[in-house]
Amino acid sequence: MSIDATRIFGGAADDYDRYRPDYPVAAVRAAVRDVEVPADAVDIGCGTGKFAAVLADIGFRVTGVEPDEQMAAVAARRGFPIQVRTFEDWRPSARAYDVVACAQAWHWLDPRTRADKVAECLRPDGLVLLAWNLPLGQDELDADLADIAHRVLPLGWDRAARAAERSFPLDVDLFAEELQTSGFRQVDVESTPWTRSYTAVEWARLVGTASTYRTLPEASLDRFLDAVEEHVDTRLGGVVQAAYACVLLTGRGGPR
Repeated sequence: MSIDATRIFGGAADDYDRYRPDYPVAAVRAAVRDVEVPADAVDIGCGTGKFAAVLADIGFRVTGVEPDEQMAAVAARRGFPIQVRTFEDWRPSARAYDVVACAQAWHWLDPRTRADKVAECLRPDGLVLLAWNLPLGQDELDADLADIAHRVLPLGWDRAARAAERSFPLDVDLFAEELQTSGFRQVDVESTPWTRSYTAVEWARLVGTASTYRTLPEASLDRFLDAVEEHVDTRLGGVVQAAYACVLLTGRGGPR
């Protein structure tokens, strides 16, 4: 089984919106501080609109682009326009945006065209803003999940997920170099640590939104998530303190 990178998360859209970590508003505000609002922004691969909502709260007029209809439907509840299409099929007007954002999705886009396409739709001295919430010091939690998966899932269950990781690597340093070689200026990376608490149920539902597990048959996924919930309740006191680094990669593009 191969992973459809554009539509892998739709079956968990509501859980994705509810349990995926948000983005520290102060960090995002600092990243766009030189852009005078109101201004126009587009969020590529906006998912359920979590990052786009932060931009809207800061004062941007936001449009979302999202290929998965179920994810887009959740995003549309937030009140900004959504174009339901892949990044590759999206046809933006030239120089239409002051900010082009992409949160948790840059590595899913075609690396042969993504930087150039973003540059073409930025206004003079426009800003590209790439964002990720990356796990911080979660090795023990990851080991717990691996142990549970080994215990309750069939051998080779993660073959498709491992193939996807090879095909869509997530490497922020590599992405920064990509922007620089594509002509973006003032490329910068900022990282903000923060934490979120999850109950056993919440942690299991969050785990169920990960691409690693989205390819599982429904019965296998349910069995795995039940085991995750039980583990948190019985071994971790019913609460997971999850640490993240909100990583924001920015660069200036468009005509000078």
